[in-house]
Amino acid sequence: TQAVNYLTVFEIVERTMQRTQRTIEAAATNVIEAVKATIPQIVEVECTVAKIAPPLGGKIDKVSVTLVG
Repeated sequence: TQAVNYLTVFEIVERTMQRTQRTIEAAATNVIEAVKATIPQIVEVECTVAKIAPPLGGKIDKVSVTLVG
């Protein structure tokens, strides 16, 4: 098994999140797809994306979604 270069993963996430995302679910899906496309030895990715201070009313610090792909 080959080791994963986490700097590469960070750069993929950074590049992906620079694009406009319509929802946090779309952002997580895009990160998963980009990681799997770039690093073929990774067959499953778990991605959690959090939105800080979501516009939901009340006192909510953040909302997050976790997707596995």
